[in-house]
This record gives sequence, structure tokens and C-alpha cells, in this order.
Amino acid sequence: MTAIETPAADAPASEWGALAFSIPGWPTKYEQPREQLVDDDGMEWIYSDQSDWFNGGSGHPVPNPDHDGTAGCLLALLGDTLAHISTGFGDGYVVCIIVYGDTIEGTGRTLGRACIATAAALGRWPGREG
Repeated sequence: MTAIETPAADAPASEWGALAFSIPGWPTKYEQPREQLVDDDGMEWIYSDQSDWFNGGSGHPVPNPDHDGTAGCLLALLGDTLAHISTGFGDGYVVCIIVYGDTIEGTGRTLGRACIATAAALGRWPGREG
């Protein structure tokens, strides 16, 4: 698959969340309409236009990659391909996965963003058809 371009490092969380949602292989269980801010898996959702969830915001709900619970869910989506997580990237993270013998790396200022960048570098969520 072809790598997917990521937003700027300082882009709003909603842009990174929208990217996560759009990468091929995004699990269908997370495509349902959202009725709560944090789902049973611990994934936090925000609206794509950054409006407040509880005050009538509009837009499509996307995962919040800067939330610790969401980062854990995104890390789990990388599956058994995970090879390494490092916090030595300035103030951020480096996540490395191995897919078919190739090392794929993603970086981000939060663990969730680094997971998204890794899937984007691969062009899909690992272990899932896109």
C-alpha cells in the first residue's frame, strides 16, 4: 500500500483523528454513531470541527489521539506487529512495527498520533484489509 500523508505535528487533534478514521482497515466497530464521549474500550471521541461534544457540536465524531485511553486503543490496532515504542523523539513518541519483515516507523507528539502516523506510513491499519 502507499503511505498516506499525515497532518502537521501541531495540527489539531481532530485532524489526526479524522486521518485515523480514514486509513484503510479502520475497524467497523468504531464506525457506529457515537452517543457517548468515551466508549467501552476507553476511546475518547471528539467532533471533527473541534466543537464541544456536549453542547450541540456538529461534524463527524473522530477519535481523540491525545487522550490516553484512545492512545491505548490505537496501539492495540497495530496488533502483534508492534516492535518498539520510544519516548526519545523530542517531547513525543516513536512507534515501530514490523510488517512482512519491513520496519515501519511513525512519530508524533503523543502516543496516539505516533500510532496513527505508523498506520499512515504503512497505508493501512496492520492486520486489516483495506
